[in-house]
Amino acid sequence: MLTPGSDRLDYGKMLTPPCGFRLDLAVGTTYSLDLDALLGAAIALGFSEETDSDLLNSPIFLLEALRSTGDRIALFCEGGQIHLPKKTRPLYALLDKVVFQITAAKNANDKFYPSFHPKMWMLRYVPETGSTSLCRYRFVVLSRNLTFDRNWDVAFAMEGEESSEEVVQNAPLIAFLAYLQHALPGDAGKAEKIAGMRGELRHIRFRTDIKEFYDFEFIPTGIPDSDGHMRSITGCPLFREYGTETPKADLDELFVMSPFLSKKVIRYLSSRAVRKTLVTRSASLEELSAEDCTFRIYIMKDDVVDGESFVSEEGEEPQKQDIHAKVYMTRRRSDTDLYVGSLNASDKAIRQNVEFMIRLKAKNRHLNLDRLEESLFGKNGEDAGSPFQSFTLEDCPAPPDDPEDSSELERVIKKFLRSQPDACAVQEGGSYALCLLVNFEETKYRIFIRPLLSADTDEAPLAPHMQFQELRAADLSEFYAIRAADENGEVRRIVKIPTHGIPADRDSSVIAGVVRDRESFYRYIAFLLGEDPILSSLEAEVYGQRNSNGRNQAGTPKNPPLYEKMLQAAAMPDAKEKFAEIDRVTGALSKDVVPDGFRELCETFKKAVDVKWRQ
Repeated sequence: MLTPGSDRLDYGKMLTPPCGFRLDLAVGTTYSLDLDALLGAAIALGFSEETDSDLLNSPIFLLEALRSTGDRIALFCEGGQIHLPKKTRPLYALLDKVVFQITAAKNANDKFYPSFHPKMWMLRYVPETGSTSLCRYRFVVLSRNLTFDRNWDVAFAMEGEESSEEVVQNAPLIAFLAYLQHALPGDAGKAEKIAGMRGELRHIRFRTDIKEFYDFEFIPTGIPDSDGHMRSITGCPLFREYGTETPKADLDELFVMSPFLSKKVIRYLSSRAVRKTLVTRSASLEELSAEDCTFRIYIMKDDVVDGESFVSEEGEEPQKQDIHAKVYMTRRRSDTDLYVGSLNASDKAIRQNVEFMIRLKAKNRHLNLDRLEESLFGKNGEDAGSPFQSFTLEDCPAPPDDPEDSSELERVIKKFLRSQPDACAVQEGGSYALCLLVNFEETKYRIFIRPLLSADTDEAPLAPHMQFQELRAADLSEFYAIRAADENGEVRRIVKIPTHGIPADRDSSVIAGVVRDRESFYRYIAFLLGEDPILSSLEAEVYGQRNSNGRNQAGTPKNPPLYEKMLQAAAMPDAKEKFAEIDRVTGALSKDVVPDGFRELCETFKKAVDVKWRQ
């Protein structure tokens, strides 16, 4: 358990549907977000492929991954924490129906905005064929954001199935989904789906499938309960009596793994137990003195932290890798609790943030500090093969600001989002104009903004009334690239702004941008007809490379043999769905792209599979 050399989890595999099932609904949360990582998650959820698969480079494969899963995914993130990629993809436009920002209000006495910081997935799968009542559920809780970050994280997943009895244990999870559901303005369809999942979870029993854990507890924090009170981590034994002058030393053992620390929290935890261990980042210890922290301390070895720089691909910026996991273990007599999730050992995380943790209950004979330390540090506590090393504190200066809010430039972007900007798309002849209305003034910093899918040269200084012209329908989305700058540097992010008037055929325009000629049309249709989407995608890519100039006398590509594929598809159990998808795709494309005679050919298969074709 938690052995770095062997206990490894793959993010994509945690999302992949069970054998014989397909995704029905995925509700996920993250603090920071990389849109390409979200595309990878869509690949895992839709096609059971790795999140960093090379298929991320296949526009046709990505298009189908988004088309097949977009209506089934709701991903929530902290407003102002969507990374701006070096190169934008036209398919990002389809993600504005998948991504939803959370911008929690700041209390009058707080210096920083609360952060929406949980990392979890609640997944519902249905059988590929047969009754939809035989559903499977999976709950995943992580310390990892949905990015390509290389830091060391921790995750836990468990399966659930329907129970005839009501499962009261799921009440906190249901309350958390209710909080997310209310953050879905303008998307009644997904709100309804989440509401349906909440109702079903009242009769879903989860199992840990790990012998060490005999029970568990969901712990969302920073959200309102059904009675209006805010759920807090101080309601569980881990942080009981937090904030009191003299908390009880009621624990026999305590283990804390957290990348970010607050002096107040470490002082409190130090008083809870005599035997205790802390794993953190060296930079986070600069604020602590030996008086504050009486833990035995471990940090990651320098050659591990810097190791990424030695294996980075040419042209890539090297990334350091350090601890990002949040793990707490407490033992009192024969009872051991392991807490896993998103909560740092910081005062802001405890008092302000929205977080999600799970408490896993075990017995001392299965889980204790000796076993946990041996799995991480080796039998002697200083194993040469361990990625960790011990650390001794010396007196340090006063603590810095919370690392999540250390940038004033990031805070000004969060403040901008909370001013509720609004936008509208207006058709002007054959193109569109985006009108942006902003009720926000900032004199200390320079702020620039543009529609994400427009040219970099469209970037303009923030003003109360802004207009971006000569945009295509495929360029329209609710995503905007924002840049905040001062004399010391700049921060670039993507923000989502409610944008009215986006035409109903915008998605069709995006599809037409990918399937832009007859060759790509044939490749896409061959992909849709394939029984194995991964194999079909690879086949289509190989075909495109080998036959880019190959044509027969009728002007159609020599390969792949579409007629044979259509015959095979017509005999499959899901033939009706496959040909219906082809119907929808052809309806989004111009006559110049859809070859002459293709619709007539499809009419032949219409009679066989009983598909209602577009007239």
